[in-house]
Amino acid sequence: MVAYPGGFDGFFTAQLELTEAGEAARAAYDGFAAENPESQCIGRPTPAMIVSSNLFPIQIVIDPDEPVITIRSEFWDEERTVYMDGRPHPEIGERFPSGHSTGRWDGDTLIVDTTHFTDHRSPYQIGVPSGAGKHVVERYRLNDGGTRMTVEFVLEDPEFIAEPLIHSRELIYAPQIELSRYDCDPETARRFQAR
Repeated sequence: MVAYPGGFDGFFTAQLELTEAGEAARAAYDGFAAENPESQCIGRPTPAMIVSSNLFPIQIVIDPDEPVITIRSEFWDEERTVYMDGRPHPEIGERFPSGHSTGRWDGDTLIVDTTHFTDHRSPYQIGVPSGAGKHVVERYRLNDGGTRMTVEFVLEDPEFIAEPLIHSRELIYAPQIELSRYDCDPETARRFQAR
């Protein structure tokens, strides 16, 4: 288990170098207000899935009959489709809660490129939003005879993050583990808002 200063979400507090706009957004954010997407059962988009992987497992599903890979996380029941058919990202203006992901193989490494994130108010749970230029590149590779997986990401968002964040970690490969449902209940989640 990885320990982060300030608790689990302290990872982003410790790692992100923010722009002036990022600092202002963090200072103005109230995690107990309705602006927190989690109060509406909207989880945090990548790379939060990778950062939370020490607590919530990740599942990668490769369908040999379809040109897509599905990446799932127990955290917020996130499920992303990675298009493996060589298509480009969509036109500017079309944006998605988990971004738009395209992928390719580089030898035994799956490279996932994600852009077109919607304006998520706090994808890092510190009040810094996703900007229109947010871009995440992830690399997944099995190693140690298939018993471990190395996961790396590069996060860029020039509007709110001054320098790219590069992070790598090793996960235990355990394909026999089934994901549990997170099952966020919107009514319960709203109860944690400040009144």
